[in-house]
Amino acid sequence: MGYSEQPTCQLWAPGVGEVPKGLVLVPYWNARDGWQLWFLTHLQGIQSVHFAAAGTAHAWDVKLEPPRADFHGGHAVLEPAVSDAILGSLERGHALAMRLTVQGEPPLSFEIPTRNQQVAAPMYRACVQALLDDPPSYLLQPDANFSAHTDDSGECAFRQLIDHGRFPVSVTLLEKTGGAEIVIERETETRDPHRAYKRRTSPDQVDAKQLFGPGFDLLAEFRYDITRAQLDELAGDLVHGKTRTLAFTNAAGKHSKLQFGGRWGKPTAAMFATCRTVRSP
Repeated sequence: MGYSEQPTCQLWAPGVGEVPKGLVLVPYWNARDGWQLWFLTHLQGIQSVHFAAAGTAHAWDVKLEPPRADFHGGHAVLEPAVSDAILGSLERGHALAMRLTVQGEPPLSFEIPTRNQQVAAPMYRACVQALLDDPPSYLLQPDANFSAHTDDSGECAFRQLIDHGRFPVSVTLLEKTGGAEIVIERETETRDPHRAYKRRTSPDQVDAKQLFGPGFDLLAEFRYDITRAQLDELAGDLVHGKTRTLAFTNAAGKHSKLQFGGRWGKPTAAMFATCRTVRSP
């Protein structure tokens, strides 16, 4: 889930093939472009693209659009039914094979890596559906930085990066085997190459009671466990765009209230909720 020119949902696959004849496949959706595929590649002269779900009779041809200045590689517009069918195959665990014909080259065949596809594809759908159900009232929200992810261990995570002066704060909800956890972090070094370097050496005092946490000193990272019921409550608030407050007090005694969640986190919260549903026993 990203906010740039407009809110966009993306599903990344690892790169395949060798440079300069490899590629990265990026399905994405936004309200302006609809369902699209972005081919990150140095290949020139791609003439046709054919997909097939391994072990099935399902196959799809897609047509590349004319080159655009804002794309590195190529892109194709997908009919909603084609996108739905490809995502459905991924959700059922079918590997995705791709065959390209390229001007002046032998045909190229790839098998797109699809690790965790049965979770990632539904999360992508959930992101799109959240934006369809509640379209943003405006397009650009540069301070909204949310992400959701899953991994091979079965973990589901929702993360928000919150602007807080020159040292951002991140809050991560984790559901993993055996329980749930919240991780609160703050940068200790500045990363802006256009401004003088600074290092933060004094901890903040943090009150995390609205996130079911204690009061604690935070320099770089603090973790604490929460119950599944508490995680359910927090996740439910995030899906509905509600906010909770983290109270910070710095070494000089200055008080700040940071907002966790909110309107712009709803699509990512929907992805997190889907991850939890699919991963649950």
